[in-house]
Amino acid sequence: MKIAHEDLDQLTYKSLKKMILDGQLRQGEKIVQDNLASLLGVSRTPLRRAISQLVQERLIETSGRGTFVKSYSPDEIIAAFEIRAVLEGLASRLCVRYMTDEEIQELEDLFTKAMSQITEEDWTAYREADREFHNRISRHAKSDMLSGILDQFQVLGITYLKGLMRSPQETITDHMDIIQALKKRSESEAEQAAISHIRKSIESLSKND
Repeated sequence: MKIAHEDLDQLTYKSLKKMILDGQLRQGEKIVQDNLASLLGVSRTPLRRAISQLVQERLIETSGRGTFVKSYSPDEIIAAFEIRAVLEGLASRLCVRYMTDEEIQELEDLFTKAMSQITEEDWTAYREADREFHNRISRHAKSDMLSGILDQFQVLGITYLKGLMRSPQETITDHMDIIQALKKRSESEAEQAAISHIRKSIESLSKND
């Protein structure tokens, strides 16, 4: 069965993006299209389309020297997180209006399960819960425009802050504050809790600069 062009394009895009998010392609690394196309098992046409999309998402950059995984300075990351704080605050405010009680409880269950699975050496379950939490906040805001912009800034955090994530013990309270504000149906408290959570990450990043 043949794969439709649009499906192949999307599969190639997702595969290339995952390679960047997982660190298989590192910041500043040059992308050799022939080698990468062979690795992914595709022709250069869907690969070029995937690269073009990731250029728009600011994960890849092109210049006269070639095509590279984009590098960000600490100051650029901090600026991006300042923007993310405002956007995620707005998304959390909107979630108060649109999330059901069941959906809010599912957010809490994410962390209850994750906290029971982590060890001092392995935070994988918590990292995955954290990523899913922020994805759901973005999705349940019910604004495609806001979610599209916010998702790009969330990706920056996943990609460029590996090793600088605050511990689960530090951040679980932040997440619970957001969830409790959602349960109370307080738009202002949800917004402020989300902003505070992101800005604590900014403070942590600044200390490691």
